[in-house]
Amino acid sequence: MRLYLRRHSVFVEYLELDPATGAHWFLSKPGGLEFGRGNGLFELLDGTLVAIYLFRGKVLLRTGFKVFEITDDFLISVSGPEKARTMRVSAGGDDVFHVTYPVDFSRFRLPFDFSACVEPEHYDFGMYLSNFSKSPDRKKTVAEVWRHTVPGDTDD
Repeated sequence: MRLYLRRHSVFVEYLELDPATGAHWFLSKPGGLEFGRGNGLFELLDGTLVAIYLFRGKVLLRTGFKVFEITDDFLISVSGPEKARTMRVSAGGDDVFHVTYPVDFSRFRLPFDFSACVEPEHYDFGMYLSNFSKSPDRKKTVAEVWRHTVPGDTDD
C-alpha cells in the first residue's frame, strides 16, 4: 500500500510513502488525485522528513524513520525565532523527538495576493503540527478528509 502526502508548503509537490517500511519517493501530482489533496502532509525540517498522515484509521506522525500515533497524551510544541525554530514532540510526558529548523517565508510571498498564508501555521509546518496536536476537532476533521481523498481507501 502506498500513501500520497502533499507537501505543506507547495500544493503541487507530493511524496509517495510506503508506511510499512518508510521508503518514499518525491513526485508531482499523482493521477486520480484532486489538486491539493492527499492522505496527509509532509515537509523536510532541517533535512528530516516530518509527515502527518492517516493509516489504518490512525493519525500518525513520522519523524525520519520513527512513527508515533497522535493520541490524547501526544503534544507538539514550537519555540524560538524564525531562523532557528525548535519543534519538540512528547508522548506521555517524555520527549521523543526534536528538530531545529529555519522558517522560510520567501516561498509563500505571492505577488498581489494578500490573503495567502496569513496565519503562522500556513508557512510553518512545526506550528501547524503544534496546533493540530492540541485540537481534537481538527484531528477528527482531517482524518475524515484524508480517508477519502485517494482512490483505494487508506483504511484497507
